[in-house]
Amino acid sequence: LVPRRYSDKLRSEQATHFQPERGRIVFSNNAPEAAWQSGTQDRVSMFFQLAGLLAAEPERYKAGAQLQLPTASSREVETWTFTVTGTPTLALPIGAQPTLALRREPRQPYDQTIEIWFAPALGYLPARIRISQANGDVIDQKLSALEH
Repeated sequence: LVPRRYSDKLRSEQATHFQPERGRIVFSNNAPEAAWQSGTQDRVSMFFQLAGLLAAEPERYKAGAQLQLPTASSREVETWTFTVTGTPTLALPIGAQPTLALRREPRQPYDQTIEIWFAPALGYLPARIRISQANGDVIDQKLSALEH
């Protein structure tokens, strides 16, 4: 995937503009520009880029394997490292689903923990995403339906 624009509307909209033809990533909040590098994702497309990487070479991703992905927010680009933590079967609203679990540990104080469970039988679609904030708040999304 090659994103073109990412925006965050937490307080007021802030956008990130991906400009691979210029080799730059530009932020609307006047943060310094970042160098564009192949594979850079935003905080949403990252989930689907990971799915594509897992689907392309599933034999590479055994427990303990790591994936690194340059990830842009509305302020900066950082390399996020995800570790394969196992292959649990999840009880989901759509039924039991074998998964491949990945986890990104917090990189600094007050950072998020991100856990993603991908379903190989569903083309590595994210079947569950859990984002845990340092203050204890949690966002937990589970796949509940598939539309064809």
